[in-house]
Amino acid sequence: MRRPEMPQSGNTEPKKRIPRPPNAFMLFRSWLLKHGKVLPPLSSSQNLSRIAGRCWNMLNDDEKKVWAEQASKVLQAHQRKHPTYKFTPAPKGTGRTAKLKRTTEDLVRRFSMKLRGSIFLQRCVALS
Repeated sequence: MRRPEMPQSGNTEPKKRIPRPPNAFMLFRSWLLKHGKVLPPLSSSQNLSRIAGRCWNMLNDDEKKVWAEQASKVLQAHQRKHPTYKFTPAPKGTGRTAKLKRTTEDLVRRFSMKLRGSIFLQRCVALS
């Protein structure tokens, strides 16, 4: 038996997440990557960010100001395109570190449950 089709409202597409506008450093980092200023052997994402950060810190204030002005232009364009956008950070405890912490705690809990009845644990208790 088929369900009767529900009348659809005007906008049935789910809301797409609007990306946060990039700051001056993010624009600088993407410029470094696009123009091949970093050599390929160092091209892991972690190394690229580390190198970009060191390069950014070596820039003088005038050079950083150029990137800040570019970021300001990008921000204004972003505000024109998405006038109702407001940055809302994820709720506390939902980020990557929270997941890692939960995973680690879970592994410790599982391991300790396996050890409860084991001879290994009995020996450790006897030695202490």
